[in-house]
Amino acid sequence: MRAILRCDKQAGIQRWKSQLFQTRIAGLPLLQRQLLAFRQCGVHDVEIWMDSPDRGTELIKDECRISGVSVQISKPRTFNQQGQSEGPIVEQRADTLVDPRLLVEGLSVYGKCSHRVSFVDEYGVNYPVKAKSPYRIGTPGNSETRRLDSEEESSYEPFGLKLHGRDSEDQAVVHIGRYYWHRIECPEDVQNASDKVFLATMKQTDGVYARTNRRVSLRISKLLVNTPVTPNVMTLMVLFCSIIAGFLFSLGTYGAMVAGSLMSWFASMLDGSDGELARVRFQVSPFGEWFEMVCDYLYYIFVFAGIGVGLFRQTGDVIWMWLGWGSVLGVVLSFGVIALLRRLHKQAGETSDFGLAYQQAMERDMSNPIHYFLRRFIFFATRAALPYYIVIFTILGLADWLLVLIFTGTNLVWILNTYINRELVLYPAQLRGDS
Repeated sequence: MRAILRCDKQAGIQRWKSQLFQTRIAGLPLLQRQLLAFRQCGVHDVEIWMDSPDRGTELIKDECRISGVSVQISKPRTFNQQGQSEGPIVEQRADTLVDPRLLVEGLSVYGKCSHRVSFVDEYGVNYPVKAKSPYRIGTPGNSETRRLDSEEESSYEPFGLKLHGRDSEDQAVVHIGRYYWHRIECPEDVQNASDKVFLATMKQTDGVYARTNRRVSLRISKLLVNTPVTPNVMTLMVLFCSIIAGFLFSLGTYGAMVAGSLMSWFASMLDGSDGELARVRFQVSPFGEWFEMVCDYLYYIFVFAGIGVGLFRQTGDVIWMWLGWGSVLGVVLSFGVIALLRRLHKQAGETSDFGLAYQQAMERDMSNPIHYFLRRFIFFATRAALPYYIVIFTILGLADWLLVLIFTGTNLVWILNTYINRELVLYPAQLRGDS
């Protein structure tokens, strides 16, 4: 699959050099962001259409090296797809930022319904200049786009993203739903487009606690996006906060434990920034995902062990020490079980989000009491929700009750997920999302 990036007068670009190289959207030059988005969608050959190809050759070579795609520059010409067999050609305006997932949606339509696909949305006076969330929280997995009939089509306008293939009388016209696009025409557009890119880092599995945390983490990510701070460095910073939280808990005094709970809460809010930076900069990697997962579980270990040591210092009763280390053991066992589930997910050839696939697997059989319990109550143990309850229990002086609940919950998690693991080994299609 290859792509055409239009930078000619027909696409409306008059100042191509300033728009493509000097305009930075969420930390990256516009052209670099376009090329990285293509690469993420599996496009490795890009042709840039310019009215004067010789003028942009040297500048664009550097972007090719950074983005890892093969680029050639040529003059605009007409499409002639007679007998084309290598797949669709993506046509996109170079001054228009497009959600990469729209390409994925288009490819799901291409070939099944039509060999030509055009995306449309509101435009003109109705164009939504403010960022809109790309997800309907609460309905994960549903397609955000939809095909339009001829009557609906007249209410919308194309914005510069098309798929061309073999000649076909039928053209699929697709409304983009709540995915984003933005045309870069003035300085205000740069900020609006950047906001859309950051909002698109939200996950379909984000619940109310995660969305609340993102009010903080997104602001931090926006401050850091133009700095050398990498996602893995952010993960290490979150781990450092977790260690401090565990140390404060271990001191055992009321003030120190409250401070530890607040530090663990801050670590939870900061925790979203590494993933946000990785997605915004196209720096997502298998190592980064596993590194973040390991550090998330280390958060639990430091905090739970700290609470146990702190309560032991408060009361002198060794039972709290045992409950603390029992909670740590539950975390370690849970990590092993969840890691195996992730491995099954990858072995199935899936590239979708593991957390979403896990939720959907549970929802597929809610009559099963274990599935029902995990789907309805597992969020209490999540990295986003648990710190809120740690703060509440600690401020109320109920750290002892908190540790009992933690010990029970951590061990329930690995026991129930062991059952799920066995079920998915026998019936792996449930986690893959097959019906």
